[in-house]
Amino acid sequence: MQKRFYFFSVILLLLASAADAQSQSKPSQSNVFSETRLRSQQTAMTVLGVWAGISLASGLALSLQQSNTELQYAGYQNIGWGAVNGAIAVFALVGISRDLALVGAAGGSEQLLLLKEFSEEQTFSKILLINTGLDVAYMTAGGLLMYAARNGLQQGEKLYGTGAGILLQGAFLFVFDLVQVILSGNRIGTVEAYLTPMLGNIPSIPSGSVAATTIGAMLTISF
Repeated sequence: MQKRFYFFSVILLLLASAADAQSQSKPSQSNVFSETRLRSQQTAMTVLGVWAGISLASGLALSLQQSNTELQYAGYQNIGWGAVNGAIAVFALVGISRDLALVGAAGGSEQLLLLKEFSEEQTFSKILLINTGLDVAYMTAGGLLMYAARNGLQQGEKLYGTGAGILLQGAFLFVFDLVQVILSGNRIGTVEAYLTPMLGNIPSIPSGSVAATTIGAMLTISF
């Protein structure tokens, strides 16, 4: 009888250990959302880096030819924009790789971690919306420069090529940022749908407390 008791005790301990190991190995939902956001940003910055490389290569080729002034000055723009976008992509990828390595290292309750992720995604979306507005300004400036160059502005060929280069880069960035806005909005909706039932189960928090201030700050949406 005693041997049978020990046998069942060992079995129960093994089952409990297996269940505990499985629960520990399963990533929390906040970590899943964080990694999804960072992987998406990593892909976006890789695309931006590829575009920067294409811009630099094509810009160098166009700037070296002497037969067409408009293409030459469009090439100068490609070189400049390519260098800036390339630098942004490299620095962003380094930061994203660091953040990916730290996913899961932050302490705190799952609710607060989800609120933090919600806030991070909202901030990213706001930056993208601002960038999209700037992209429209770039395209407008490029188009106006091309129009003016065709209507009596001095050094028309140089300015037309410059405007064409600005318009091209602005158009790419507009599509790029708009796609990221849509993807970020989808992720915000997913986190919000997961978070809302959890917030409904949180007991009332005294007004003015640290927890209330933290949650309020994370849920604030302002430009």
